[in-house]
Amino acid sequence: MVFAALTRSWCQAQASSASCRFIPLSSTHLRRTFSLTIPPHASSTVALVARLRKETQCSITKAREAIAATGSSSYEEALKWLNNDLAQSGAKKAAKVGSRVAAEGLVGVISTDSRAALVEVNAETDFVARSKDFSELVQRIGATALVVGEDVVAAAGTPSSSIVEIPLDGLLACPALPPASATSPAVDFDGKTVQESIVETIGKLGENIKIRRAAVTVASPNASGATFVGGYVHSGGDGSIPAGLGRIGALAMLEATPASSLTSTSSTSLSRLARQLAQHIVGFDPAVVSESGLERAVQKEKSARLDGESEQEHLDRVVLLRQQFIFGNGTVKEVLKQAEQQIGPDASIVIKEFVRWECGEGIDKKEDNFAEEVMKQAGMA
Repeated sequence: MVFAALTRSWCQAQASSASCRFIPLSSTHLRRTFSLTIPPHASSTVALVARLRKETQCSITKAREAIAATGSSSYEEALKWLNNDLAQSGAKKAAKVGSRVAAEGLVGVISTDSRAALVEVNAETDFVARSKDFSELVQRIGATALVVGEDVVAAAGTPSSSIVEIPLDGLLACPALPPASATSPAVDFDGKTVQESIVETIGKLGENIKIRRAAVTVASPNASGATFVGGYVHSGGDGSIPAGLGRIGALAMLEATPASSLTSTSSTSLSRLARQLAQHIVGFDPAVVSESGLERAVQKEKSARLDGESEQEHLDRVVLLRQQFIFGNGTVKEVLKQAEQQIGPDASIVIKEFVRWECGEGIDKKEDNFAEEVMKQAGMA
């Protein structure tokens, strides 16, 4: 009605200024004039485009291209074409961007009471690192590391510690498993390897993406006690990042002996303590478990004494057992003693090992000159 009224007003103005005869148009006539004839198959095509976009996050143009290329209204055929096209374009983009510095990204932690895995996956920008596609990729890599990581480590030789870095060549060749929390069809098991999944994500997001490192806990076959592992990741309060992902992550492994002295209640308490220790390690960033580890500390700069720091202050800062426990009740060493007393007079609880990763640490980031980049693109430099 509004359109018809506006049209009549415009026509009347034209008629009065041009001294010509005005033939009024009814709203019914206008609707007939501007009506479109929709082909019978159009509704099914629109529905197929909508489904492809929803389940693959492809563009409208790419969805229509898939339907046109397959020459049918079959969702399966169009999806197959999209996957092939994505793999080809992803491989081309991966080759093109492979030399770019990837220092942003996410750390992922996935754990059970007896096993845990930690992965760091890098991208070029924080914008991509916060995307849904990237988060799902990190979750899949973490799930794969948890399930097959110990086997990959064993295939490379006898592990020398309780938390072992996974050889990346072996991990990349493994099928990318869906995370336990997966509810989207986009992250169901599709038979693609981790490497193929990374290349596919590069094709979607257009940035260099790579696994920097991955680690898994390995239980010693000769252990006389029971092991408990905990993991924690800090997201910085960013609600857009899914649970289990963030910028800083840690794993901690406890061993309690003798195993025969443990009850279901004490085992539950030790599992909780392992998780709390991992959270403490993320927050307090210790260098070693005890003083005896200072000489063989891998990160010498982290364990070095600061200017003006006394010997005691230095040890309290870098030695985990000497730090005040983040959840109270004294130092970490005192908290372990309290846990031993709750189990029994002969109980012993030790921290076997821990690892703490911060996304992008140690990577030299290229500082681009934005003004020079703009001038270069404009042909002025």
